Amino acid sequence: ETLTFNFGNVNNTDSDNTVAETVTIVYRAIVTNVVGNQAGTTLNNTAEISWVGMPSPVTVITPNVTVVEPVVTIVKNASASTALDAGDPLVYNFTITSSVTNAYDLTFSDPLPLYFTPDSLPAGSFTATRNPGAVDISAQFQLVGASAPYTFQTIPAANIDLLPGDTITIAINGTISYAAPANATLTNTATVYWTSLDD
Repeated sequence: ETLTFNFGNVNNTDSDNTVAETVTIVYRAIVTNVVGNQAGTTLNNTAEISWVGMPSPVTVITPNVTVVEPVVTIVKNASASTALDAGDPLVYNFTITSSVTNAYDLTFSDPLPLYFTPDSLPAGSFTATRNPGAVDISAQFQLVGASAPYTFQTIPAANIDLLPGDTITIAINGTISYAAPANATLTNTATVYWTSLDD
């Protein structure tokens, strides 16, 4: 994409040749969120200036800019993984960590297993803490569903941005449903999404 500035006639009335006269142009560009702009990609910008009577434009090549993107990881574990019976307590724990650069508008979704019954229905029993600072952000999350299987997720109006090194720890409490058949396996996969740009 080409950005063009047309200054028209520029009159230089300063006759002191010991002081350089300058025209400063400052503009902001945003790296577009496309396949070609991934972490580690180098981008370059070339500018040209020309004026009446100039045989050819003067070209200026700026230093390369390297694209950086946030790296967000999620680690999940359960308070127990074997030898559980119907009615036994079970806690799912999650740790979300950000690095490299800021991650904006983070969302989280965890479709809970069919035979996992959250405590304290219908609101659920869970905690969400952001560090550093041990800030309680539980209000940014909710339990969704009128019956099993439930989904634990961020609220639609969630506003969660993470700086490099920030972490969110989440715990959701529940029990093994009495409807669970013998030898049932409870599979649980959580997903987190984010963006590189602050809206």
